[in-house]
Parts: sequence; structure tokens; C-alpha cells
Amino acid sequence: MNSNALETKDRREEHEQFYTSRELGRLLLSLLPGKTWVSGKLNVLDLCMGQGALLECVSEIAPQAALFGTDIDPVNIDAVNLNDQLDIDARCIDATTPELRRIYSKKYFDVIVGNPPFKLIHNDKYIKRELESVGYSSRSTYIEAEIYFLLYGLKILKNGGYLAYILPDGIFTKVSLKGLRKFLVSNFCVHSVMEIEPGYFDGTEAKTHLLIIQKDSPTKSVVSLFKDEHPTQVITNYEFEERGDYSFYSKACALKMKTLESLGVEIFRGRNTKKVLLGFGVENYIHTTHISHSGSILKTSSFADDKLVATKGDIVIARVGTRCLGKFGVVESGQFYVSDCVFIIRSDNPKNQRLILNTLSSSFGRNWIKSVSKGVGARHITTTDLYQLPIIVGNNENT
Repeated sequence: MNSNALETKDRREEHEQFYTSRELGRLLLSLLPGKTWVSGKLNVLDLCMGQGALLECVSEIAPQAALFGTDIDPVNIDAVNLNDQLDIDARCIDATTPELRRIYSKKYFDVIVGNPPFKLIHNDKYIKRELESVGYSSRSTYIEAEIYFLLYGLKILKNGGYLAYILPDGIFTKVSLKGLRKFLVSNFCVHSVMEIEPGYFDGTEAKTHLLIIQKDSPTKSVVSLFKDEHPTQVITNYEFEERGDYSFYSKACALKMKTLESLGVEIFRGRNTKKVLLGFGVENYIHTTHISHSGSILKTSSFADDKLVATKGDIVIARVGTRCLGKFGVVESGQFYVSDCVFIIRSDNPKNQRLILNTLSSSFGRNWIKSVSKGVGARHITTTDLYQLPIIVGNNENT
């Protein structure tokens, strides 16, 4: 790799740059109502425009639109200014600083588009103040950059205008961001969310979603969810607060179900990293590499000297890892140390143990775990997710 390529790679990693493809940009804009583009005078802004791909897609639909964009990377600004096909009022600034407010303090936009960086930023006084100015409060030391860009975009959007953003999976799935989702449906018109499978960006396997919001008082109590050619899912605003991803609401559902929680089981998360376990110099430990998607029988004659161990009858299941989710096993003898990538499901009832294993080995169980998983990088499930696992019982036991 030559020096220029290395410099580009380093710069993209520093700013978390994953450029928008034309295909994805056009798809995003297609979700906006057609009437959005008919205005003779139309101001459109991208607060983190990269090299202007989204604004270029806007110019294809609405050549009369006045285009505005900011970006932190001067290389991107140069690329935009050298593009003879685009006429963008481009500013090289860090949009998470007061410089942004100085430039756009008296300007409001008809449409705001964006593919903000997926990273944490320091939640300093300026950012807290800007978030509070739209009614959202966060006391965290760090905050997802995409939350700031989303809410600032809504702040400088005209009443009745539309925001169209590409956002990471966590915005729609994280329990910790339930308050954000509630804020959005309580104060704006959340029109639709389209789920996009990994692979649309070079250099990341991030699962993303396309979000369309109108700056208007909530006039409906439902949100439309889309995914490829799948049937539309319509969920209530309350359901959106809980989760807003298509996969979760489209998962299969067997006729006779109990949840894992209703079986009275206990769930524990492993305590030690794989590195620590290797440092113990023991062989009786369980990591995601020791279990399989078809289920593994785990046997040992050894004991484990730890506060939390997996013992006879315990079911273990992978907690994290896009390729590992759904892997499981059952301890038949002995005791095992357990890595922090694995959950232990403990039940003293042999019948319930069989029901859980049948569910985990079924296509329904595998698809359910995949559908509730979350995360921008490595997918994962939480204890809360796992407790809600529907258990196949009755005639569905062998599904």
C-alpha cells in the first residue's frame, strides 16, 4: 500500500468515514414524499457530507435545489469544490463545535440529509446545550455522534420539512437509547424506517437503517418499517420506543409459546475473557469456539475454581459475535470456566432443559436470536433479550 493510500485509510479511520454509495443515497431519497421536491426554492443541507454523494443524489431529483454541506475533512471539501457537476456551498468545519451555530444560526432548511459518523464524541457543554435546546437531555460523558447530528438537524429544519438519515442499528435497538426513540415519536412525525443489510459501505459490516422524520407535531401513532422486498411492518409509537428494527417485528412466531423467563430459569454471563482463561492454564473452559450451531455436548472430569462455573445440566449459548450467535451446548459432566462471550442458562427442571434445547436447535430459535441481536460491529444479545426467547412447547416442540 503506497503512502497516499495509507494516509487516506488513516484519515477515514480517524473520522469514521464510510462514504455513501449512489445506490443507497437514491434509495434513501426515494422514501421521501414526492411533494418534497416540487418547491421552486429548496434549501438542502448535509452536515457531514463526505464528498457530496447524498447532495449529488438530491441534485438528480431536484436540480433547482440550493445545496449546502459541511465536513471536517479538508480533502473532502477540495473534492466537492473540484466537482464541476455540483454546486455546493461547502464549509470545512467540525460540525460538533460552535462554529456550526455561527454559520447557520439564522438559516433553516427544507430537507436535511446525512450519513453521520458512527462513533462516540465527548458530550461537552456546547453539545449538551444544543441537545437541551431541542428538549433532549443527556448526562453521559460521551454520546453517539449520530444522536447529535440527528437532533441538530431537526433543530435547523423548517417546520414541515423532512430529515432523511442513514443511522446505525443501535439507534433503533439499544435499550439505553429507548429514551431517544421516545423523544422522537413524542415530538416529531417518524414516518418510516428501512432496514439495510450489512455490506453497503466499503470497510464496514455495520447494519444500518434509513430514517425519515418530518418536523411536525406527531399526527399518527404508527411507524412503517421496511426491508428489501419484504411486506411492510406497521408498529405503534410505543413499540418503536421499545425497538424500531424490521427484523425484530418480522420474526416467526410459533403458536404455543412460553418465554425463557416464564420457565423460571436463571441466566448468568461468563466472567473471564478468553485471554484470562488461557492464563489459567486450564482446558476445562467454554468459549464460543467450543460450541456449535447444532449444539455441543460438553464433558470434563475436572472442577473449576471460580465463583461462576458451568456445571451438569447447564446450557451455554454464545452472547456475542455475528458468526457465533445461535451456537449453544449443554454440560453433561464436570465443571467449566466460562468466557464472557457466553451466557449460562440454568434450570433444575429436566423437562424445561429439553424444551430450551429443542428451541435453540430449531430454525425458529436460530432466526429469533438473529432477529433480536443488535450492534454496529459484532452483533450481540443481552440478558433481557434472552429472557424473552419464546420457547416452543406442545405440538411445536420439534419445529
